[in-house]
Amino acid sequence: MACKFPGFVTGVLSEAALIPAQLPVRCSGADSAGARIQALSLADSGCDLLISFGLAGGLDPALPSGTLLVPAEIIAPDGRRYASAPKVTSLFKNACTGPIAGSDKIVSTPALKAALFERTHATAVDMESHAVAEVAEQRGLPFLALRALADGSDMCLPPFIAQAVTPEGHTRLGPILMGLLRQPASLPDLLKLALSSRKAFASLKRALPLLKTE
Repeated sequence: MACKFPGFVTGVLSEAALIPAQLPVRCSGADSAGARIQALSLADSGCDLLISFGLAGGLDPALPSGTLLVPAEIIAPDGRRYASAPKVTSLFKNACTGPIAGSDKIVSTPALKAALFERTHATAVDMESHAVAEVAEQRGLPFLALRALADGSDMCLPPFIAQAVTPEGHTRLGPILMGLLRQPASLPDLLKLALSSRKAFASLKRALPLLKTE
């Protein structure tokens, strides 16, 4: 399946920067409500495929950082399930196709990840895909989540990460530096996240050319 005008929703601008300049992309600021607004904007502009694109947090302990995720379905926080377009998903032969769970807030600790994994059996979690999938279903458009696993199921995200993203998707260094001053023990977690995110970005960059457009 080829698409003429796919539209991308990302959480942060560093994810959006990977997408070719000729393709429309909207940034949600790592916010589910923002993702829904941006997906509606893309649908209104005539996009024929809505794509949730970026990093995801690991839930399945078997999956290492950098794993490419092209889920067959998304599990929303309320339990609703949204199917991805199978003809688009099949373009990514070596990707993990297990479901991704949606969350309206950051799932930051191994304990929270384990609980979500037990409840949903999802491979990973993100904050945009369920919102984009909902809009796609409402508008009768095909949907795809193209994600890569950053923080593994055993990794802890520093609590100040949630305040480090602006509504426009910029990364704010101030909250990160203040967070480290207040909680210097978070430095190893932050460094580990940076390294694992680099692997995830590399996976996404390799995967993008597989998305065929007319």
